[in-house]
Order: sequence, then structure tokens, then C-alpha cells
Amino acid sequence: MRRTLLGLLAAVLIASGSTLVATPAQAATKPVTIKKLSTQWIGWDGAAVVKPNVKKAKKVKIVRKAMTVQQGSRVVRRNKTAVKLRPGTYRLTTKVTYKHKGKKRTAVARQKLVVRQGRCATRADYAAIKVSMTAGAGDAVATVARTVHNSGFLASDMLGEMTLGEWRDVIADIDPEAAAAFQEMINLYGEDAVMDIGSYTICQNKRKTVDVLYIDGHAIDKAIEDAV
Repeated sequence: MRRTLLGLLAAVLIASGSTLVATPAQAATKPVTIKKLSTQWIGWDGAAVVKPNVKKAKKVKIVRKAMTVQQGSRVVRRNKTAVKLRPGTYRLTTKVTYKHKGKKRTAVARQKLVVRQGRCATRADYAAIKVSMTAGAGDAVATVARTVHNSGFLASDMLGEMTLGEWRDVIADIDPEAAAAFQEMINLYGEDAVMDIGSYTICQNKRKTVDVLYIDGHAIDKAIEDAV
């Protein structure tokens, strides 16, 4: 079950992410979408490199994308394609200039961004994560984040909350093997149980991540996988 649901599913999730995030109707009506950036985590040294996250429709040409960053009333960076930010709370204004149907247009998005300082997980941290196939018995998401010293990346950050039944229906056309694994989970927890996957940085090997499978917010399985 571990390789099927953590290894196989993680690969399917990354490969199909763009398909799952936007419906065809959304993609058709917006020539340019400026995506919201999630909380950035950095180690004890260095800075987070932040860039505009922009998705464009076909036949749209991006002319320029830039960010202006404020901290309080102070402008930290103005009209930059990428910025390095130390821990703190910032306000971002992302401006994208593009050409669509022969006309030059502009899209603007504003958001709050938090850069937090943390550190990666050790093998001992990984071992300390409590998992259990019994519903509600494993560590909660917040407990795992504290154990591995970073909030990592959750599938729900990109896709929103999804039940096992919804996961099975979406994945069925992409990978039948993964869909069969979801049916096994449904047999245990029911179609309405909410599933999530967390991926966390591990210290000893930057090519690996700690992956944790959650049902209704509690860890039921864990593995160390290749980073994707």
C-alpha cells in the first residue's frame, strides 16, 4: 500500500496537478492567471527566492512579469522578476503584461506572503512520526509539522480538500492502479473521508522527502521518497 499510495500517487499528483487545479471552463475564460504563493520556508541561513507564479492560456504571450514587495510602509523591492526575502511578513503586488488577440493587456494580483525560518527533518524526526491505520490514532498534521520542523507542502494547498471518493474519481482516468488503491482505502474509511498528502524536506539528502499520508487530518502511513 505504501508504494502504491505514497510513491505512485505522489507521481500522479505532480503529473496531473495542472489538470486538477483548473477546470476547462476556468482555463478558457482567463488568458492569464496569477497564482497565490503559499508560505515560504527557509533554513537557518539564506533567503527565500520568490518569483511570480503565472499560468497562461494558449496563444497568449507574456511580455513581462514583475513583483513589488512591501514590508509595512517600506518598499523592499520594486518591479523585480525575482526577489530574495528574509523571514517576515510581506505584501506582494504581481503585475503581468501580456499580449492576447493582438492587444497588450495587464493583470495585477495582490497578496500577503509570510516567509518563515525553519529547518529540515532528520532521520530521527522521521522515525518519531506516529502513524496508525486506525482512524484518528496517528499524528495530526500540525504535530507532524512540529516534529519535522517545517510545514512542507500539502496536496490540499494546491487542490483544496478532497475526499477519498473524489480522489478515486479524478485519478480513475489517469492511473487505474492508483484508483484501485483508493478503493482499498474507501473500504477502510468510507468515501467521505478526507485524504491529504504531506511532503517535507529531509536534511540528509536534498533529493529525498518525507511523505506522509493523512486521512481526516491524521497520519496513517509515511515513507521517504525521491523528491519531485
